[in-house]
Amino acid sequence: MSIQGTQYSSQDLFIKDSEVEQRNNIIKSILLYKVDLTLQKGTDYYGTVEIHLDLHNNNQNSDHPIQIDFGGLKVEFVKIRNLNEYGAEFRNITFSFERNRVMIDYQEFVQDLKESNNKISILISFQNQYNTTVQDRGIFSTITGENQYLHTQGEVASMHYIFPCIEQINFRAPFQLSLVHPSDWVVISNSCIIEQQSLNKVTSFSKFETTQPFPCYLYGIFAGNYVVYRDKYKEKIDLNIYCRKEKAKIIENQISELFCITKFGLNLMEEYTQIDYYMKKLDQIFCDNYNFYGMENPGCISLEGRFKFEIYFLFYSQIIKEKRYIFEEEREPLKIMRRSYIMFHEIAHMWFGDFVSLEWWNNLFLKEGFATFFGYKAVSKYYSQFDYGIHIELQKVLILIDENKDKSIFFQCLKLLLRVFKNCIKVITLSHEKLPYYEYSCYKAHNCISYNKGGMFFQFLEQKVYGEQKFQELIRQFLTENSFSKVDETSFLKHFNDIYSQKYLFKNHLSYFDDYQFKDLINLGLVEENYKSLDLSFIVVSKITKNIITAKYEDLSKYPSTDNIILLNTSENHLIFNRIKQEDLKFLDENNIIEKFNLQQRMTIWNTILFENIQFQKLEYFNDFFLQNFQYENNMVVLHYILRVYPLFSKQFTDKQEDKIINLYQEEKDLQKKRIILKNLIRYINSEKNTFNLLQIYEGQERKVKPKYLNKLKLKIKKIYEVSIQKISNLENKQ
Repeated sequence: MSIQGTQYSSQDLFIKDSEVEQRNNIIKSILLYKVDLTLQKGTDYYGTVEIHLDLHNNNQNSDHPIQIDFGGLKVEFVKIRNLNEYGAEFRNITFSFERNRVMIDYQEFVQDLKESNNKISILISFQNQYNTTVQDRGIFSTITGENQYLHTQGEVASMHYIFPCIEQINFRAPFQLSLVHPSDWVVISNSCIIEQQSLNKVTSFSKFETTQPFPCYLYGIFAGNYVVYRDKYKEKIDLNIYCRKEKAKIIENQISELFCITKFGLNLMEEYTQIDYYMKKLDQIFCDNYNFYGMENPGCISLEGRFKFEIYFLFYSQIIKEKRYIFEEEREPLKIMRRSYIMFHEIAHMWFGDFVSLEWWNNLFLKEGFATFFGYKAVSKYYSQFDYGIHIELQKVLILIDENKDKSIFFQCLKLLLRVFKNCIKVITLSHEKLPYYEYSCYKAHNCISYNKGGMFFQFLEQKVYGEQKFQELIRQFLTENSFSKVDETSFLKHFNDIYSQKYLFKNHLSYFDDYQFKDLINLGLVEENYKSLDLSFIVVSKITKNIITAKYEDLSKYPSTDNIILLNTSENHLIFNRIKQEDLKFLDENNIIEKFNLQQRMTIWNTILFENIQFQKLEYFNDFFLQNFQYENNMVVLHYILRVYPLFSKQFTDKQEDKIINLYQEEKDLQKKRIILKNLIRYINSEKNTFNLLQIYEGQERKVKPKYLNKLKLKIKKIYEVSIQKISNLENKQ
């Protein structure tokens, strides 16, 4: 019997929380996924999946069906057999398939269950098609000329669009994959190929080694006309980098650097955790039309080769293609750092996210926060001579996007431009009460709280609460104790049971320093003694001598505000913001104090004026100050970042301020700094005069101006044109 699926809306189709709970009551564990797929060129594939289940032994009289999730086209048959009896054969059973659910009456299993051993196997035959749209569903297919490329991405709950499975992160199971595929295709998965043979002139068979137990969203399947570059890590781990044939010549001169980054990340994680990398290989696959920066499939990390998305402006839409991590031209330090960071981030997940996974998505910060923390730690060490790792401190303001959404201009823009964010209203804490499962599938928890705040929270614990050595010991204990298993907030607090973890995990926070006092804007609940114990440092600028010194909290009484400007150093691995009075900012500006500041002090200023803009009041003067002083920023990663972020939060620039930034660009002598300013000019220009000035600047460039900047310019000119046409229409109506 074969049953074809029926179309419903995405939310109507998605797994209900009651179904998750019901399934947890029936299924004790998943013992194995055995997946056999026949991948064909074109649009279709088919296969079987055998799911070995260990059921709870108290459900013999259950009237609840067993639900298998599948968002594919068709189910041919469902069979079951008893795993308790050696040589037991599969037998056909009745089932239903609709609303992305294969439903099997529990009574179908009763005759196979034993009181002390309730292990069964379900065999499902199915048909499906590749996905050709940029979504997180199914096996993605991209065709370029005669070449075809397939890739998968399972997070949060997308594996059931590929093959029938139980789509829950709290079940870990080994994955055994076999593929029949075109002979000219390379096939890649989490583990190594242990058997490969030619079936005929055009078709081959490949069988992969059974993996360790992982949540099914981490299973990876890649196939197509990829080219591969090979290396070794410590002479025992195979390193492979895959990209499309069309990109082979471009990536060749970057391969050595990519392997260096990979080895550095693996070695650092092994040293940090004292846990050896546990797979026989690590593949990295650059995927086209990829919806994410990267995905931590154990043994086969997927990375963004080219990202295609559509932006919306009123009734106008524009396709944007952004080449991310296969560099086709010389890139700025921020982009170079960012590529390395993403690779380090995904490598960190091999330990935290894969080796140790989550009980449920309400503690997403555990894996994403740790990977963010480690990603920047690795960047700091890899680029130690450039201070690139300090970039994490600039992420602090992004926490405000999700801590204080109603005031965040940036978030309002995201809601307008990116459909995925349009209903993302609820503010979550690091560890929070479970949201509806559907909301996690829409990435409601994949935000600045889980990533940015999570990363800074780990850094805060390391640097301010425990110290590097003690924190490292606790992380090692935590990972070792929970190897190849799942964790939640209780598991975490067993090792990190301090006052700060108790507060930051379960409460939103906005604490800041102002007028010699620490204040909670949102009730974090820390008291003055808690802040004192963090060994914070302060920047003291004398209004008399204009000298700059560093002081501790207990010494601040020596520096009265009448004669000094006191700023909390917000670039010291903590989660506290800083306020500044406008008159103090003017003093710093008029006396060229920012020129004398070191990198941490400049970072404090950038974070402080961004905090003022976002949380309190946007002032035109902040723009003037920014334009006067960003020229003193000589760290190119920091410069690029603040130029990108500042206009998202600031008051709109006046015509005079727009003139100023264009003049700064034209007068800049440093070629790298000039290029960074040019890349960001489009973010600051809104007036008609300067929009066309910017067009002239673009026309005068020897290097090709990227399509994404030209598309943004088109939007601005289109808006000016529409306003002008409307003015003409208004004049006509007056006649």
